[in-house]
Amino acid sequence: MPERVRAWVEAGGLGLPRSVNVECHDLATAVGLARTLTGCEPVEVFAEASGAVLVASMLMTHGVVASLVVGPVPGTGSARLIGSHGHTEIDLDEPSVRHHGPGGVRRIPVEPQIVHSGPEIVVEAFGRSLASGRPERVEP
Repeated sequence: MPERVRAWVEAGGLGLPRSVNVECHDLATAVGLARTLTGCEPVEVFAEASGAVLVASMLMTHGVVASLVVGPVPGTGSARLIGSHGHTEIDLDEPSVRHHGPGGVRRIPVEPQIVHSGPEIVVEAFGRSLASGRPERVEP
């Protein structure tokens, strides 16, 4: 499912990626979805936690911004990718993608595939950000 959205981005269907919002149960999934959907890599991260919820912001390459909510969210979660010419929403439970663009809204059923990969260095940077209370650079 993220791969299909990534193909739309590469084909210019959403224009230039501007931001991505991910809500799910697991940090590696959230980071992996943000990377897959935008094709961008994290540069700087900032995170705060309250109880079981982690709220994080990532500055990614090319100026793309990601916001992540990790914790007890309804269902499996969701993701939204906003581009300069449209946006798309992914419901990780259905599974389907709603593509919003100049031609209206299209709902496209897809096979469930959640990205569980994310570089350990990004997850470590989230931990440092939580501990220090300030943004952390992501060094490759």
